[in-house]
Amino acid sequence: MKSFYSVLVLCALLLSTQLQAGDFDWSVAFNAKAKSSGDLFLNKMTLRFGFSSGEIRRIHRLTGNPFHAYMIFRLAELSGKSLSVVLQAYQSHKDQGWGVMSKELGIRPGSPAFKQLKNSDDLFSISISGSTGKNKGAATNKKNK
Repeated sequence: MKSFYSVLVLCALLLSTQLQAGDFDWSVAFNAKAKSSGDLFLNKMTLRFGFSSGEIRRIHRLTGNPFHAYMIFRLAELSGKSLSVVLQAYQSHKDQGWGVMSKELGIRPGSPAFKQLKNSDDLFSISISGSTGKNKGAATNKKNK
């Protein structure tokens, strides 16, 4: 009977994780790729967003989830808000989902930026040997708004 409850609790946790991801159904595949790639994930994050590897690692440790770390940097970039403002929104609204956080940061549901955010990532298309032509470091120079 004890194992039945353990399985039930595990299923509830998995379901709640999926529900929190909501429309971001690519998050499961993203986490699998990130976890299997080890330091390559962190190197790609550094290249993509232009932050130091120490800052990338700090956010990754803080969230404990590669997808969450990516989303924090991506939300900073798309919203034009500083990383500290996005982290505050993450801490306040992480249990309410990415749509609520996005809205809090000024990214309206249904807007082109929100659609871009929820449809897929752009991290694993990056060639580690060169630049992707993206706005590398776009989130680094944003001021608190």
